[in-house]
Amino acid sequence: MVTIQESPEAEPVEYILECVEGRPGPGTSLPNAEAACTVVSRLGVKFFTAIPDKNIVCTEIYGGPQTASITGSVDGKPVRARFARTNGCEISRWDAVKEILGTGGAF
Repeated sequence: MVTIQESPEAEPVEYILECVEGRPGPGTSLPNAEAACTVVSRLGVKFFTAIPDKNIVCTEIYGGPQTASITGSVDGKPVRARFARTNGCEISRWDAVKEILGTGGAF
């Protein structure tokens, strides 16, 4: 499940991304699903289960109010990842999966 919220006041939008052997499955509702499945295959489960290191210094660049989450499983392992655009580190994480989340949350 991919959930994207454009702003704190906006209603979250939910999509399903199902990848079968690296290609979109029949349950997929996410736009740009082909590219999204490629990103999931490339990044693997480690990216989606990694906990951001709070001791890393990030640039104080504000990329927007968008937030997102990805929950489900990758390679049979459960994943739960949250994304924001609140600083340089978070923007970098978002950009790594922009084929899934869109650019700034918009497709």
